[in-house]
Amino acid sequence: MWKVRRVQAQDRIVLSLSGRLEGEQLNELEKVFASEPVFQNLTLDLTGIRLVDRDAVRFLANCEAHGASLRNCPAYIREWISAENQLESSFRSDVLAEPPESRESPRPGENNNGRSITTSHRSELN
Repeated sequence: MWKVRRVQAQDRIVLSLSGRLEGEQLNELEKVFASEPVFQNLTLDLTGIRLVDRDAVRFLANCEAHGASLRNCPAYIREWISAENQLESSFRSDVLAEPPESRESPRPGENNNGRSITTSHRSELN
């Protein structure tokens, strides 16, 4: 369960979030965000957030990447966002480093080093 409170503060809109922020609730939160005219002037105050899951962390990272700012972000959430960003960045660089057509899949019976894989099967009859 989560709650959101909207506050107009000078040139920014502050959405104060509280409670548990989990994946199944993100659609509702996205609707709240969609009603805001300018995403870059949006601040998410996380003072009241008590629990998040991975989907919520990815959502918060995406909000931040698109111009929203996070205020009073708990250290564990900030560290998790950083880890998710590094993971995403690492994945992108791995995928973009080598064009897919240049990657060869191993042939049946070979591993990724081109060496033959030998297997032995032994069956016993009773």
